Amino acid sequence: MAVSIVPSDWLGAGYSASSGSHNITFQTSDAASNKTLPQLTDAKAHATTGDARDILFAIVHAFYEKWIALGAAGQTTNMRLSRSISGDSSGNITLGFGQQFTLSPGGIWTVVAEP
Repeated sequence: MAVSIVPSDWLGAGYSASSGSHNITFQTSDAASNKTLPQLTDAKAHATTGDARDILFAIVHAFYEKWIALGAAGQTTNMRLSRSISGDSSGNITLGFGQQFTLSPGGIWTVVAEP
């Protein structure tokens, strides 16, 4: 199976990008369909009252879940993802996410093409 690096393959129909307005868009869990970031509500994503930590968590979590769903044959080699899980006595959990990229350095670094 060929490895896909196309954003819509990873994030689904709820993701879009506009080269005209230079924006990317993710659908939150409040969307009627195509929930790109199911761990993020509109309120948590709000530009002035939301929480940046929730936004980052939702993005990293969505990519990791897709990574796992692809299985070994579909996973990229020049982008590797990992996750650790631990808990505490009060019932909270801690998720640690790791990302590793092989890059071509430059002004805007580029992930090396997949073999």
